[in-house]
Amino acid sequence: MHERGWTSRSNLNTAADFASVVGVFQKVHANHYRTRDLKDTHREAFGALMRMATVLGYGAAGLVTGVIPPGAWVQAPAMGMFVDVLEDLPGTDVVVPREDLADTSVEVAKRLRQLFNDMGFDYRYTPDGDWFAVA
Repeated sequence: MHERGWTSRSNLNTAADFASVVGVFQKVHANHYRTRDLKDTHREAFGALMRMATVLGYGAAGLVTGVIPPGAWVQAPAMGMFVDVLEDLPGTDVVVPREDLADTSVEVAKRLRQLFNDMGFDYRYTPDGDWFAVA
């Protein structure tokens, strides 16, 4: 969004969108405990994480630009994990070069991993290969 200088109310997400993604994580958990298919669980959990990143990203953009009032996100406490990282960015109507967003992107990725853990999933690289677990 910042690379394109893109602000549009129709492209912003709400706390209801966040709640729907939490519901997807819950379904992934239920499917995993029913089937024990770790490969499908991995695929589905990462799909949900990608959607979560999108919802939080667009929601944060709306918060920092003032298009979405902070009170609209009280139902999504995870947003608090991201606002402090994003609040110093200019509005999405300002184009910010990709290289200037690198540190922010890394911090957001770390916090998304924490959110992934909070949703009951873990993924990391090990010397023996990738490791994925469901709590």
